[in-house]
Amino acid sequence: MVKLSKFYITATLAAILLTGCTPTEEVTEEKTPAAETVEVETEAIVEEIPEAEETEPKKSLMINGTDYLSVEGIALEAGTDIAMVATNSKNSYWDVVEKGAVQAIADLNTALGYTGKSKIKLSFDAPKGEDVIEQINIIDQFLDKAPDALCVAFTDASSCKTQMDMAKNNGIKTIAFDTPDDSQLTETVVATDNRAAASEAAKKMFEAIDYEGKVAILVHNSLTQSAQVRKQAIIDEMTQNYNDKNIQFVEIVYAAQEERSESEILSELLAKYDDLAGIICTDKQTTEMVIDYAKGLEEVNFKIVGFDTSEKIITEVGNLLVGTMAQDPYSIGYATVVAAARSITNMGNEENICTEHVWIDAENLESSEVQSVLNY
Repeated sequence: MVKLSKFYITATLAAILLTGCTPTEEVTEEKTPAAETVEVETEAIVEEIPEAEETEPKKSLMINGTDYLSVEGIALEAGTDIAMVATNSKNSYWDVVEKGAVQAIADLNTALGYTGKSKIKLSFDAPKGEDVIEQINIIDQFLDKAPDALCVAFTDASSCKTQMDMAKNNGIKTIAFDTPDDSQLTETVVATDNRAAASEAAKKMFEAIDYEGKVAILVHNSLTQSAQVRKQAIIDEMTQNYNDKNIQFVEIVYAAQEERSESEILSELLAKYDDLAGIICTDKQTTEMVIDYAKGLEEVNFKIVGFDTSEKIITEVGNLLVGTMAQDPYSIGYATVVAAARSITNMGNEENICTEHVWIDAENLESSEVQSVLNY
C-alpha cells in the first residue's frame, strides 16, 4: 500500500485499487515509526476524494429503518474529516474495505455538492502487519490532526484504551469496524457477525467429513477478537450441536504466533495426524496458506474449509476447497463511513451493524448473491 505521507493520499489509492483479544505485551512509551512512507512530507491530511464511478452502492443494509449503505439525508459540514485505521496493509482484504469507504465519501460529497477544499475527507492507514504498537502510533498521529471521527479495526482493543479515551474527551466520534469491540471503547461496531459466519463454516466442514473424523483449526492470530470469536464459534458448534457425532478437534494452531514456516506448520500437523479429516481456516491468509501447501501434495486426503475470498481462494472452490465463508469488506468500509457520518451529525446508530456473510461453494459460485460480494 503506497503512502504519500503520514496520512497518505487516499485519492490515489482509490484510482488504482483492484477491488478487504486477548491481552498482549505491555505497550511502552517508546514510539516506533508508523507504516513506511515515501519521501514526501506534508502536514495536510487528504485534500479530496475523487468522484466515484457510481453514485450509489449496489446493495442496501437496512437495520431498524436505517440503510447503512446509503448517504441519503446525512448533512455533514464541509471539510469534515473521517479517519480509519485498519490492521494490516499487506492484506488485500483491507484494500476492499478502503474502496468501500472511499465510495461512501465520494457519494457524500456528490450528494452535498462539495468540491475542492470543501470536500469531506478520508484518511486511511494501517500497519504493515498486525502489530499493536504500530497501530497505536498511527492512531496517535491521526489524533494529532483531531479528525471528526476515528474508526479503528482493533488488533488489540485493550491496548488502545488510552487513545480511545482521549478521542472521546476531545469530542471525536469513535467507531469500531471489522472486529468486535468487547472492551466497549467505541460507540458502534460495523462488522460481520463472526459467530454466525464461523458456526456456518463449521457446519459445512462437518457435513463434508460425514460427521466423523479429526479436525484442526488454523486461526490467524490470538490477538484480534474476530479471530477468537470465530475459533470459539467453531468449537461451540461442535460441542453444542454435534456432540453425538464422532468429531474431534485435535489441534488449534495460531499462525501469526508461530516461529515455524507455513510449510513446517502444516507438514508437522499432517505428520502428527495422518488421518486428519479436515482443516478449518479463519481468514484469507490462513486459507491461502493451506491452499498453497495442498497444491504441493501428491494427494489431498483431508477437506479444507476457508474463510474470506481472493482470486486464489475462489479458483479453488469446489477443487481443493469444500467452500469458503465470504465476508463483505466493501460494505464494511462503506457502512463504517455512514456510521461515522451519522454519529458526527448526531443522527444515532445501532450498537452493532452486521454486514452480510455468504457461504460459497461450487453450487452457488455463479449466483447473483455471491457475485454481489465478489465483484468489487
